[in-house]
Amino acid sequence: LAPLLAPYASEMPAVFRDQFLNPLNFGDAVILEGKMDDVWHRPPWISSLLWLSSFVNILFPETGRDVPARLVIFPTKASLGRSAQRWRRTFRFPRVRRFNATVAYDTRRRAVVESMGPAGILETDWSAQFIAPDRLIVESRGAFLRIAFLRLPLPGLLTPRVRVVQTATAEAADTVNVHFSISHDLLGEIFGYRGTFRGTRRSRG
Repeated sequence: LAPLLAPYASEMPAVFRDQFLNPLNFGDAVILEGKMDDVWHRPPWISSLLWLSSFVNILFPETGRDVPARLVIFPTKASLGRSAQRWRRTFRFPRVRRFNATVAYDTRRRAVVESMGPAGILETDWSAQFIAPDRLIVESRGAFLRIAFLRLPLPGLLTPRVRVVQTATAEAADTVNVHFSISHDLLGEIFGYRGTFRGTRRSRG
């Protein structure tokens, strides 16, 4: 997200700069660990779709409170040799669930692109906005199917909107409150979680 957020670098809290702006060398990682106060979805029938998505590490059907969670961000290579980051999210339900993606900046489209699923078949474009002094909002701007060199836009009714709000805490400089939600034009909010992460940076040295 650095190309989108660099203009705000001087006013952003350190925990945001570490996660989104400060370069990561290969072998380094940003690690966010914490607990989700609430993980939920609705309506009840959507759990079958979430169960199917869990087989390719995209979302999951479990719900609960006080769920231990971890996000590890580290550099990787995307298609055409572009620099990218791998985001590995882990939620420790009785059955551990993972929610993984590759995130890269597309200079041609001037967009941050998150790729999920087998061979990155599902892509989402992102916008990012920093609201001083302590809030960062990331929102989806459409979803696409990536098949080889084809990128096919999904129609609106098949494209839920994703919104992530991170708020840095005044009490601890390395801690953020996170509110993640997915909504649909007809169904309203259908999936989400909220909780707190503490961020650290680990390097090869």
